[in-house]
Amino acid sequence: MIHLAYTDIANSAVYLTGIQDGDSIDWSAPETVFSGGLSDPVISVDPSSVVYVAALSDNGIIYRKHTGSGWEAATKTLYAGGTNTHLSGPAIAPVDESDYRLVWTHDDGSSY
Repeated sequence: MIHLAYTDIANSAVYLTGIQDGDSIDWSAPETVFSGGLSDPVISVDPSSVVYVAALSDNGIIYRKHTGSGWEAATKTLYAGGTNTHLSGPAIAPVDESDYRLVWTHDDGSSY
């Protein structure tokens, strides 16, 4: 399965999946994960096939997870504040239900 996240013209984070079928890909309908004012959406899929989408917002780094039955209602903040400039995938790695590892860079190019 192919997982794709991107920002649309309204800077909303959009997610869809695709299945390779010979020379073509059958894409699912796009789902808006976050609305407006976002950049650099990234995806991570854990060993249990739980999908995480993280993105930069004006308030820091946010994420939601999809467990197969839909996106969690609440958007969670992984990092608040700072001068985040870029998420590079897979930037979010769930360790367990309450512990996540995250990679991002600041204006000076340093990774955290």
